[in-house]
Amino acid sequence: MLESRLTTLLASPDESNSLLKSFDNESINFENAKTFPIIQGIPIFLEGNDRNASTNFYEQFYQSQAEPWAYSERAAEVLRHEYVAEQVAQIYKEKGKKLIILDLGCSLGHITEKLHPYSEVLVGLDIAYTAIATAKKRCEEVIRGKENPYFFVVGSCLNLPFREGAFDVVVASDGIWGWFENDAEMSKKAVSEIYKVLKNNGIVVHTDYLHPNNFPKFVELTLSSPFQLIKEEFLYDRLWYRTESLFKALKSQSWVKNLLSNVGFAKGLKQIAKLLGAKYSKHISIIAKK
Repeated sequence: MLESRLTTLLASPDESNSLLKSFDNESINFENAKTFPIIQGIPIFLEGNDRNASTNFYEQFYQSQAEPWAYSERAAEVLRHEYVAEQVAQIYKEKGKKLIILDLGCSLGHITEKLHPYSEVLVGLDIAYTAIATAKKRCEEVIRGKENPYFFVVGSCLNLPFREGAFDVVVASDGIWGWFENDAEMSKKAVSEIYKVLKNNGIVVHTDYLHPNNFPKFVELTLSSPFQLIKEEFLYDRLWYRTESLFKALKSQSWVKNLLSNVGFAKGLKQIAKLLGAKYSKHISIIAKK
């Protein structure tokens, strides 16, 4: 059965933003008469245009391999996850209380699992059920024996199933730029959904992987909703990705795997990249306030 800590955050994923009417173990119902299924305790908030070829692609992608993108084996990605967790920890420190957090596009929960110390309620959302089921299992193992702040839902970033002003923090780490790279209006819609579900003075932690020439456009995208920019940072990880590309043909070799998973090596490349400037970053981070 769903808990009130989650249900009080929910609203119909459409323009009506209708509030929850009722729920049981199998479905959840809103005041606008829309009903969504619950599978193994996970609400599925997809309908109409949300159930498209992209949804099928990501579902099949996660079913086809245990860890797409091999995040846990790639040191630059490990550092990105740690960076995001550090930003949330700083927000927690500044606000002086545990936070209601949404991890948007949470994938397998690599970042989600790091955020529980700062969370009163922590919701992971992804469009792929297989990803969400894996993230749920991962995070429940991490939190075993402790108070569990985790809830997981399947949904679209274009139609978030949450009421206005639900969250203190939204983490959107990698995705919005790449998901809609050829459709600026869709990207702006995703950002507007983030803005909607944040509380006043709520914070978005927004990162993405893109060419440095597009960094100004990424800032512009984030500020397409009336956010107040707090800071813009670069992760200085381009040398690591160049190294990964250089050894692509040898990626099955154990010494290459060990090199690319070595966080100390990645940190060393990061220090060199800092000397060379922002163009030696592939990730940009924007922290902004509603």
